[in-house]
Amino acid sequence: MRYRQKEETLLSQRPKNKNFYIKSMPCRRRKGNSSYTDRQAIDAFGKEACRPLIRNALREQLDRTKKAEKWVKVADVIREKMTHPTAISGAIGLQVQNRMRLAREKKELKRLLGLEYITRPHIECKRKDASEIKESVDLVEYISQYTELKPYGRNWRGLCPLHSEKSPSFYVRPDRGWHCFGCQEGGDLFTFVMKMNGCDFKEAVKKLSHD
Repeated sequence: MRYRQKEETLLSQRPKNKNFYIKSMPCRRRKGNSSYTDRQAIDAFGKEACRPLIRNALREQLDRTKKAEKWVKVADVIREKMTHPTAISGAIGLQVQNRMRLAREKKELKRLLGLEYITRPHIECKRKDASEIKESVDLVEYISQYTELKPYGRNWRGLCPLHSEKSPSFYVRPDRGWHCFGCQEGGDLFTFVMKMNGCDFKEAVKKLSHD
């Protein structure tokens, strides 16, 4: 009952647009160019208001999916016990029907799980993307933490931190990146972090955002 009241409250507050369609939250997509998607509906009502309704719908969908799985097992048992050709044909039809129903329920469950994920509180926090991080970090200053760099024309030069060497073959150009002529490694800021820490791109971005 409480869920229904929240739903009616949201529906009464929806934008005054005849093309906007939302029958219980989360909304189902409608065919046509004028229909609103799930994300647009969430943006219109707000994540805080939609979150409890989506979770409630998710619990109901989990129950429906479990029931559909149960009926698929029942149809399989019935098919095994049938011996008459007519009965076998009917049992096969029942199997197909229940498997199609299960596929629909799983598809809907996947959609609701996606909506539940995007309405979680931690998704709302602002994160710097890779381009912003790259612009905010000085390449020469960051690499200088691992090796001593000295000006060399437009570039900076020093010993490569990736391998041992006596003469400097490691060059850094702030507007382009870095390159070592000794080990033939090179790249941008993220490549350097990945090489030094043995991590992937996501971990490199995370490390730089914390630094």
